[in-house]
Amino acid sequence: MSALSSPALSFCDTLSSPDLDAYLDSLPPLSQLPSPEMKEAWWREESFHGRHDSLMSDVPSSFATAAEVLCNITACDSCNSVKSLQSMITQFLDNSRVPMETVALVYNILSQPAVAAIHCWHGNSVSSTSAQMQSKMMQIHGPESDASCQRALVILSALSVAVSFTEDNSRNLFHWSRQVAEGIFSTEQISSMNRIVLAKLEWSIHPLSAPMAIDAALKTLSGPGVVAHTKLSSFAPFIVDEEESLRLILGPQTMVQHGLVTPEPSPNCIHGEDDLISRQTRAFPFVPRISSFGGSYGACNSSAESQSSTLSAAAATYGSKTRASGIVGSREPLLQLLLTSSSSFPVNHLPVPCNASSRRKLPLTPQTTRTIVIMATTTTPSRSRRPSTSAPVAELSGPIGPAGITRPKHKRTITGFGASDIKSVEAEIPDEQKTAWKKHSASGFKNKEDFESAAIRHIETTLARSLYNCDEGAAYGGTALAFRDRLIIDWNKTQQSHTFADQKRVYYLSLEFLMGRALDNAMLNVGLKDVARDGLADLGFRMEDVIGIERDAALGNGGLGRLAACFLDSLASLDYPAWGYGLRYRYGIFKQEIINGYQVEVPDYWLDFNPWEFPRHDVTVDIQFYGHVRKYNDENGRQVSVWENGEIVTANAYDVPIPGYNTPTTNNLRLWSSKAASGEFDFQKFNSGEYEQSVHDQMRAETISAVLYPNDNLDRGKELRLKQQYFWCAASLHDIVRRFKKSKKAWKEFPNQIAIQLNDTHPTLAIPELQRILVDEEGLDWDTAWSIVVNTFGYTNHTVMAEALEKWSVPLIQHLLPRHLEIIYEINLHFLQYVERTFPKDRDMLSRVSIVEESNPKMIRMAFLAIVGSHKVNGVAELHSDLIKTTIFKDFVKIYGQDKFTNVTNGITPRRWLHQANPKLSELIASKLGGYDFLKDLTLLHKIEAYADDKQFRKAFQDIKYANKTRLANYIKDTTGVKVNPAALFDIQVKRIHEYKRQQLNIFGVIHRYLALKAMSSEERKKMQPRVSIFGGKAAPGYWMAKCIIHLVNEVGRVVNNDPEIGDALKVIFIEDYNVSKCEIIAPASDISEHISTAGTEASGTSNMKFVLNGGLIIGTCDGANIEITREIGEDNIFLFGNLAEDVEDIRHQHTYEGVLIDDGLQKVFDAIHNGMFGHSDEFSALTNTVVNHDHWLTSADFEAYCKTQDSIDVAFKDQEAWLHKTIISVARMGFFTADRCIEEYAEMIWNVEPQKMKQNGA
Repeated sequence: MSALSSPALSFCDTLSSPDLDAYLDSLPPLSQLPSPEMKEAWWREESFHGRHDSLMSDVPSSFATAAEVLCNITACDSCNSVKSLQSMITQFLDNSRVPMETVALVYNILSQPAVAAIHCWHGNSVSSTSAQMQSKMMQIHGPESDASCQRALVILSALSVAVSFTEDNSRNLFHWSRQVAEGIFSTEQISSMNRIVLAKLEWSIHPLSAPMAIDAALKTLSGPGVVAHTKLSSFAPFIVDEEESLRLILGPQTMVQHGLVTPEPSPNCIHGEDDLISRQTRAFPFVPRISSFGGSYGACNSSAESQSSTLSAAAATYGSKTRASGIVGSREPLLQLLLTSSSSFPVNHLPVPCNASSRRKLPLTPQTTRTIVIMATTTTPSRSRRPSTSAPVAELSGPIGPAGITRPKHKRTITGFGASDIKSVEAEIPDEQKTAWKKHSASGFKNKEDFESAAIRHIETTLARSLYNCDEGAAYGGTALAFRDRLIIDWNKTQQSHTFADQKRVYYLSLEFLMGRALDNAMLNVGLKDVARDGLADLGFRMEDVIGIERDAALGNGGLGRLAACFLDSLASLDYPAWGYGLRYRYGIFKQEIINGYQVEVPDYWLDFNPWEFPRHDVTVDIQFYGHVRKYNDENGRQVSVWENGEIVTANAYDVPIPGYNTPTTNNLRLWSSKAASGEFDFQKFNSGEYEQSVHDQMRAETISAVLYPNDNLDRGKELRLKQQYFWCAASLHDIVRRFKKSKKAWKEFPNQIAIQLNDTHPTLAIPELQRILVDEEGLDWDTAWSIVVNTFGYTNHTVMAEALEKWSVPLIQHLLPRHLEIIYEINLHFLQYVERTFPKDRDMLSRVSIVEESNPKMIRMAFLAIVGSHKVNGVAELHSDLIKTTIFKDFVKIYGQDKFTNVTNGITPRRWLHQANPKLSELIASKLGGYDFLKDLTLLHKIEAYADDKQFRKAFQDIKYANKTRLANYIKDTTGVKVNPAALFDIQVKRIHEYKRQQLNIFGVIHRYLALKAMSSEERKKMQPRVSIFGGKAAPGYWMAKCIIHLVNEVGRVVNNDPEIGDALKVIFIEDYNVSKCEIIAPASDISEHISTAGTEASGTSNMKFVLNGGLIIGTCDGANIEITREIGEDNIFLFGNLAEDVEDIRHQHTYEGVLIDDGLQKVFDAIHNGMFGHSDEFSALTNTVVNHDHWLTSADFEAYCKTQDSIDVAFKDQEAWLHKTIISVARMGFFTADRCIEEYAEMIWNVEPQKMKQNGA
């Protein structure tokens, strides 16, 4: 049986009593802080119970036996009600759902003579219950319950003490205890008894949680109910006082030997600071960290001490003993309990720090000399470890290195120069040095021979390969490094040119950048792919094989990230000075594997070899979390806020060059990686045998940038997500401000030099962060700073669903970012004051538009903050922009007017999605248009409409489509083993799996088709249009319903693909781990693509544009960009169905109050699922029940129209001549949907920025 985790203990030095009193008196009262947020305990997670059951197979599943033991242990002569007491305690334990180890600790606490006598104690607040409580207990437990009240309260308090010792989450134990007891006891009764238990316990909880003590207690709890008291004196690690055997006195040598010196990680501990206060704080930064051992002891006499000083001393001693006993860090609610209690708390006999050779106890009175020990400023911050079982036992009596030696920190270096600085530095360089530099300056290859030379040089010298062991991986590495060298030359010149010009720059903040493969894009953009193909052929390699080696950059998941990647490509191709800022996710979102039909998430090790990034070890930013805010007035009477203490994590920059097409402009994407501010490796811990803990800080810091969108079903996941967002925003803002300050311009020029675009609400924290920098660090007044902030930011909204708008709880932000919460409240105050002045008669509007949502708990509406803090807000499709102005943001339109809100319909880059993904089609179009100018002016595509009836062009177009379908069919055969017919209609839906995107409607339609085919004769089936239904996409790890959809698709595929009666008439394919590179294979092969989201839920969508541009048609709803695509290509060339956005709410209302009317065809589908045709019906019952019960996404309401539209597609596809005409016309009319057009609109309407064309020599 594993023991409970050891608590944190810290070595310390001395501090005189007057100094301590002065320090404590200077601190604000703890009662001013709000209570910690109630959180669900980790043992309530469903995933825990399976592990718990396997670990605790030797103990009873019910708490009844344990309750009986706990009742017996607190028995006394005056107590005669056992039955009702046992019933109550069983109920308490059932409600708490704690592990049996925690119950064992409760037993050990109650086994001590000092605590076991508590139930006989009659004090002011717990000697009897109030009349109301007596009445409630009588109702619940009968007439004998009052006699059991006091004993139940003692056991409940012991339970809360045990939970505080073992629970990692910060919690309000009094409220939790009330929930456990279902309100039988008041908060005051619980807190009062907790104080008594803690005082009687005298902080000796450490030996009670030792492995042997827990094991012994578990045996007793699982026995017949006979109490056998644990003998603590038998435990060798503990030095036991002879007079009071339960007093815990630890020696430092013993603690090192037995793993009790276990510095615990604290999110509130700042690493490496020198000030005394920051080194002595944890969750509550104004409570000194105190210990009862180590160092020298000092004492002084204090006369006539006040009651408050006595209480401060009690709190100090409490801090000492809690750290000796383990009630630390996240157990601070107990500390809050003592410090906020009344002055009548019994402190007359608290233990005094002592060591193994001097054991004594002094009464704490005003005339008594106190000995208080407080941590010295040179002490290393505490961090946790598990005891190392393999480390040698050493007798360590002091530090193993010189005092004051701490781990090295990364020092940030200011990089680069301003325009004036560069000119002055250049003037100081001697001419001979300039000549030598220019003579040997690098230049990129331009022909096949130079490429081969560069590639072979990298293969031999960088990768250490030779002619005899150069495989395709080495060929890719050499090729990528050769092209990277060429990009770097243009990259350096671009940045130098932009610095010299000193004009306005765009900074695009996006949590996702779904870049795809970089090599093929780089070769095409610099125009040297043919050169590389010929060079690789000379070396014995095929271009396609080499390109296929590269892994996709795992920096995104869906359309949000792909849009950001397209925008970066367009910004560079159009010569706009711009940077992207994101996070360098070590493991991406995840790599998707399909095992037995289920999605399984595994890490994506895409960074194993990534030649496209450059680590900037000299560009680091220290990012602060947690801590508290200290306020004071400066010499001018201005209030100054200082964010102090907490945790520091270092952001390290990695740069990725973004080349433009047919231009030397190469912009930058800067990605931030997290690392420990105090260093990656703790040599002192390593030398002490704490090998795992020597890298603990680094591992903790790395979690911030480890994974995109960590699962936020748990509170810790929510905190990590918010931490991730602030880390990225703060590092980016620091970098942007640093670059601006090099120009030495006035702050009022900031919006004229910098435009920051927020891609959705994820980077919204950049708004209060910039305000914090300007006010707290740069000293600007609030109004001036806020004007700068508003004129700097633009906000792009990507959702029309109110429930999808991002919110963060106030307690979480207060815990993680206390200063930012103050700033957000201040922003909200100014905004609401403006609203009240403008609309004095509409008080309800204040609550509707408030950034702070008055819920429980209060929430910060990030979209509202983004609107208030930006000068422009744009939607991403005409319908989307109209909807947000008339629904979720209509009040803000009334407040700010129409001009603040605009529309920029999304677009895609034709360089990747036509030229790179479909090179044969791009070549065919170029042959008719006289070149590739259409790749930078997509409106030129309209000219190929003249060739829609040209037989030669039509034949070439058709052959290209069939070749692309054959390529996809081969890929499906290689990856899934399923053979599909390229002549069949390829019906494709590949995108993020979500209920509103309605993959469930698609698979229900597939089942409907399968049932219809099964009901036909073989002759009838031969007349049907063969179809391959292809799905792809990832479900968020915590999105159970989306995973259920994936499982159903795979189970339907298993049945259909192995049905000999069906054959090629229908195939169902799920493509595993869908990403950009796979989309480049899928999109050119589509005949029909599905964009069937519930009307009014999809903001825009960009995959619809990719499929149409590659010669596929659409089946879709009147949603997102489908409407504008219809307007551009014509209603005859798209298949629309379903209810309109304006009818959706009425239909949902009807479902709520009149029930859901299930379509007959859909009912047959559900019957087939329930009858087990596709596996165990229980696995899909939730998916069908959501439709039957409320059908929020209108699956049933649109099902009949969907099936009829699919039938019309079958008919249209059989007429290949007419179908071919539709596809050619559609491609020709897609010129509007280019990302280049988007960037031009952003630049003109939002950013007010001009392009800066590069000269070929970079001068």
